[in-house]
Amino acid sequence: QKPCPETPMSSPTLSFRVLICGAAMFLFTLPACGQDATAAQVTTDEQTAGTEAGTEAGTATGAGPVMATVEGHEILRADVEERITTFIVAQTGGRPLPPGQEDQLREQLRPDILEAVIDAYLLDGQVEEMSMSISEEEYHQILSKDLEGYMLRNGVDAADFEENLRQQAGQSMEEFITERAADPEFRRVVKHSRLIEARYPDETTVADEEIVGEYEQNREQVYTQPATVRASHILIDTRGLTTDEEKQAARERAEGLVVEARAEGADFGALAMENSEGPSAPQGGDLGAFPRTGVMVEPFAAAAFELDIGEVSDVVETQFGYHIITVTEKTEGVVVSLDDAREAIELEMKFRRIAEVRDRWVTELRESAEIVYL
Repeated sequence: QKPCPETPMSSPTLSFRVLICGAAMFLFTLPACGQDATAAQVTTDEQTAGTEAGTEAGTATGAGPVMATVEGHEILRADVEERITTFIVAQTGGRPLPPGQEDQLREQLRPDILEAVIDAYLLDGQVEEMSMSISEEEYHQILSKDLEGYMLRNGVDAADFEENLRQQAGQSMEEFITERAADPEFRRVVKHSRLIEARYPDETTVADEEIVGEYEQNREQVYTQPATVRASHILIDTRGLTTDEEKQAARERAEGLVVEARAEGADFGALAMENSEGPSAPQGGDLGAFPRTGVMVEPFAAAAFELDIGEVSDVVETQFGYHIITVTEKTEGVVVSLDDAREAIELEMKFRRIAEVRDRWVTELRESAEIVYL
């Protein structure tokens, strides 16, 4: 549960294929949907800067430019550091780590990421032997289906997702998919996955009864999307107040704002921008959509779900202060049907099996490969 209604939700992540490639993937961090716009978004320039910093960090550890060779092929420190940077960006949403913590984290990650890069190179060799060809359309379709499955499992509305893309990245959904479908690491993972499917069809095929079982097991937790409201608020922060007189004055101010917000023709967003003491003030107090439980503190959530669209609440007190709340949208809860979830479930189960087979096969490939650590 979020400690405060002002705390934005973390950007949703697509990470299941990280288990397969063990390195950078096409979509570690997705734009946050229905949340405070303060959620961190990492630009390409920022990632590049992080990679350069990572290379410098690698130099500081005393590691040479080549960390290992596989059948004579050099695994460069720069490649390893780049993948470490991508992983850290994914886990932090691009937010900076405290001084010294990134260096420590890099030190911990470096051995595992090096092994993942070696594994990927061994699979690259198998792909070359197979002379595999995948069309541009196929890459695009695979990514589109994966994104659809992600949104379905996480209750993310496609329209909200695209609106966030436009606001935060200046991209349409089509542009977003096209850009990431061209990512070399994404294409590498697709080729590895296709290779494993072709080599181990019996172990990677998902039967229909297994899909049904997976759906039934996860219907309530994953495929039942709760009702949500989208709310805005004005916060009068009381955390820094120490006397009863100060708190009473803050409450009286909040009650006055209730009267203003309920007045005919009142602009709640403008009132929030002018008066709210929370981070969402620049967005007119908009907190995005959230379910009844698990995101907002209880007094806030309870009050928001009691309101009709456009209605303004009485003063709501939480440990953060006094809130005036209005609801702008409501959605009913819905259960995603088996038919709608079938394709996403099959894709998820298939990639879990591919990951398991991959680990076993890579172990076999390592046994016959000449790997030298430098």
